[in-house]
Amino acid sequence: NLYSSGELTFIKNTIDATIQLAISRMQQEAKLMGANAVVGIRLQRLELGSHQHHFEYRITGTAVTMAGTKPEQPLLCSVSMLD
Repeated sequence: NLYSSGELTFIKNTIDATIQLAISRMQQEAKLMGANAVVGIRLQRLELGSHQHHFEYRITGTAVTMAGTKPEQPLLCSVSMLD
């Protein structure tokens, strides 16, 4: 067996922690910009080259503001502005 369950758990935990870090950074950047929310958040997994074991995650979204408000922490949601 190439991967024991312990190794798979480590890999899954590492990926989960990395995604959470990316989400946290997105929220911090939105706060620095004075945004009320980040909408249309999308998480993509991209394979790099021809290797199935080399990949990256990309998270994107659009920071938005509402006139006359100053948020404590920007809201994050996957709903787009058009929905």
